Amino acid sequence: MNRKRAKKRKQRKLKGGNGQPDIAPVGPGRDGADGRDSGNGVATAAELRLVERCLRNDQGAWEELYQLYHPRLVRLIEFILRDKADDSALIDEIASRVWYELLRDDCRLLAKYDIQRDVSLGSFFMGLARIEILRYTRAEQRRMAHETTGGKRRIVREPLSDIEVVSMIKDFLDTLTPQERAFVNGYLMGDGNGDAEELDRLSPSNIWQRSHRIRIKLLRFFEAE
Repeated sequence: MNRKRAKKRKQRKLKGGNGQPDIAPVGPGRDGADGRDSGNGVATAAELRLVERCLRNDQGAWEELYQLYHPRLVRLIEFILRDKADDSALIDEIASRVWYELLRDDCRLLAKYDIQRDVSLGSFFMGLARIEILRYTRAEQRRMAHETTGGKRRIVREPLSDIEVVSMIKDFLDTLTPQERAFVNGYLMGDGNGDAEELDRLSPSNIWQRSHRIRIKLLRFFEAE
């Protein structure tokens, strides 16, 4: 009788609460054998190679990055915005800011990703989207606070004269790089002063990158006014 009780106690120690052996299952490591992400947010070898190509100014890599991650970025922004997810203009604005941040200062931000090898590119984009949404929200709060004073009274600005408009455009163009000024004059404004041969060589991806980079600079120029 005592032997039976001792045997039962030994069996209970070897079993978990569900009656199964209380032993962790053995399986492969958190990354697959080929080093690729197994769904846990770890960067894959393919992602790192793509980033390295972008940092070498490979235009084909930039186009591939845009085609692969822009749709995902839009979905991420829609998810984060929630109640404003149907505002396509706002979503495009946030996405443009994310791409601008990746391109500015010789891709300094993207170069930082290259050393963060424990973060997937999708998670990296998620972080950038959150930062830009936070910046946008704060800018909107400042704008609304600036537009209202003394309760609900709205500040009304006098319309600008033609001379003031021309002066502001000149001041903005002075903030651009020579290449950006040539693109504005030759492509966006179409004044014929740009290098037509160079403009003809621009791919849709190049045009998108330059247009949105200049658009963000323009928005920030007016925010500073």
